[in-house]
Amino acid sequence: MMKKQTTKDLDSYLALESTVNTLMGPGGCPWDKQQTHESLKKNLLEECYELLEAIDNKDSKNIAEELGDILLQIALHIHLGTNNGEFNKQDVLLRCVTTVKDFFDTDRWQIGQPLVLSDIAYELSLVDGVATVVPPADNNPDNLPIVVTNKFKISF
Repeated sequence: MMKKQTTKDLDSYLALESTVNTLMGPGGCPWDKQQTHESLKKNLLEECYELLEAIDNKDSKNIAEELGDILLQIALHIHLGTNNGEFNKQDVLLRCVTTVKDFFDTDRWQIGQPLVLSDIAYELSLVDGVATVVPPADNNPDNLPIVVTNKFKISF
């Protein structure tokens, strides 16, 4: 039986990792233990849509809840990747740092020039002080809805 988590416990990723290890370990939740990266795909996408809805509704309480749901999905995928020998949490966390580093490299942000992040060339345009970043059409995953693969905007 899993011990009851306190608010102090929830201040740490290690507490989340421990919870996931319990859920997916011996004596854990039968449903969780059967999951794979593939079986969790729709759950992750659903949670992302729920987060977007909460953001659109400016519902801070639900934003926090949906972020927690997404973080749980990420922790489940990290657990699976680690147990399958595919990657570990350090690989995932390193990616967080390198992604942010790309955005702080201001020499790369030149309007009218492609911005290359993770080997993908994005087109940049500036209209009324808003930079629009458009991924190339041939880089959109086939299994995502068109709304997910359209351009996004960044205000400066």
